[in-house]
Amino acid sequence: MESSDSRNAVEELVDTLWLERRLLEFLLYKLVQANLMLMAGNSRFVQPALREVDQVIERVRQAESYRGTVLNRLAAEWNKPASALTLETLAVEGPGWAQPLFQEHREGFLRLVGEIERITLENRRLAAVNLDSIRGTLDMLGGQQSQTYDSSGRAERGGRLPMKIDEVM
Repeated sequence: MESSDSRNAVEELVDTLWLERRLLEFLLYKLVQANLMLMAGNSRFVQPALREVDQVIERVRQAESYRGTVLNRLAAEWNKPASALTLETLAVEGPGWAQPLFQEHREGFLRLVGEIERITLENRRLAAVNLDSIRGTLDMLGGQQSQTYDSSGRAERGGRLPMKIDEVM
């Protein structure tokens, strides 16, 4: 028979998972907003949109940390390592009343993570296209060499920055 402490910990874990899923939905929403700004080429609002993404990511991290605390407590009550309490395992071996909830969370997280990964890749692609467009405009305007960074973080000489905005080549 399940103890009331154990049931409370399972209920708290289920509630925490709902919170995390809502936060991931909100993160997806903010990533879509950033995507729309990038697609529209509206660079004025890209930075504020990305700041909001960072704020949501911080809230997700806090929720993950809290979930870890709840999961550790449940693992101690069940005399199992916390690493053994995956959503897949809980959906099969958890208390009968909670198994469908854990399965639903597992499916929901998998779907959300896939969507977040896709929109993140698209946002990176659009940001690169927009950056190339800006560099092309700056090159067309002429000017001095600017210093950029390669993928390893090393400085390299790159595009040209205008000396004056109305300078004619």
